[in-house]
Amino acid sequence: MIYPMLLTDYGFSISSTIAISKRPHDNKHVQEIFWNTYYAKLSLLLISFLILIPIIRYYEIFNKNLQIYLVTSISIAGNFMLPSWYFQGIGKMGVFSTIQIIVKITSFLLLIFLIKNSDQLILAAFLLSSTDFISGFISNILIKFKYPVKYTKPTYYGIFKILKSNWHYFLSNAAASLYLNTTTFTLGIFSGATAVAIFSTAYKIVMGVQALFFPITRLILPKVTIGFEASYKNGMSIIFKYMKPILILNFIICIGTFIFAPYIMEKISGNRLIGSEITLRILSITPFSVLVAIVLSQFIMPNIGLISILSKIYILVGTLSLVILRFFVVDGQENAAAFSVLFAEVSGPVLMYLAIKYKLPSLKFIR
Repeated sequence: MIYPMLLTDYGFSISSTIAISKRPHDNKHVQEIFWNTYYAKLSLLLISFLILIPIIRYYEIFNKNLQIYLVTSISIAGNFMLPSWYFQGIGKMGVFSTIQIIVKITSFLLLIFLIKNSDQLILAAFLLSSTDFISGFISNILIKFKYPVKYTKPTYYGIFKILKSNWHYFLSNAAASLYLNTTTFTLGIFSGATAVAIFSTAYKIVMGVQALFFPITRLILPKVTIGFEASYKNGMSIIFKYMKPILILNFIICIGTFIFAPYIMEKISGNRLIGSEITLRILSITPFSVLVAIVLSQFIMPNIGLISILSKIYILVGTLSLVILRFFVVDGQENAAAFSVLFAEVSGPVLMYLAIKYKLPSLKFIR
């Protein structure tokens, strides 16, 4: 379901957040962005289902588990329902996050108490897939009564314009998602289940570290956007103020992950994945490089007019990482996959930095 969700999001989680946060008190501006985004996402949701349902229905590999796929497709509708970009843009992300946390904890508790055996797989899939839909439903009710947005009928031109302007955000997200998912798929074809298990386990650990910092960056993004509206210097000052201690903390955690990799992998997998600590150590620096990439790609580049360059960087990096993976998956296969991901996650920020410095040579990154 990740690709339909990627299409439905279309980068609005970044672009609409930035657009609203520039003038959060301009009701007409917020109304225009809100309803154009809403209807653009609705059109993409319908396209996703028009593509997905025939695939699930008529391809045997999916049709065998038709009910499961139909139930999990609720997550796509949930992705459409989530108005995180609106709450983030008006600076009320804490409210939205509270709703999500409550819904997810409730879902988790229901999963523990209601699921007793494998025959309840459909119910389990529903509980796991419906959290975003429920969070979105509650959030939209809250918007109606607490943070109302007067209905403004969108135009076809307005929807087309917002889809066109978001194209590069979508390409960037699609390229990053594609190479990460293709890495696991390619590893499975050429190296087998053990290599996939080692790589996937190590990668999920570093993704867990990354996830710790995503809510923080979401809270900071509107402040940075407002800062850049005033001046480049003001925008960079806000980035330094908030992100410097966060980057330092992230780096310390990465070093800790590298040092304690054998202990971490042993606790998680026992002795089943021998040598997996090497893979984790290779990937251990990626949470730091991802956080740097967020600063460059979400905080700086969109605010200085470099979003079209960003999509080209992701496509180039993704392609090169897959080439590296294909030619080096021989011995230590899972480590080759880890190196390909490390290459992508490090070279991406480097290219972003060079693009920014080329456009604004006087912009200072170190204080």
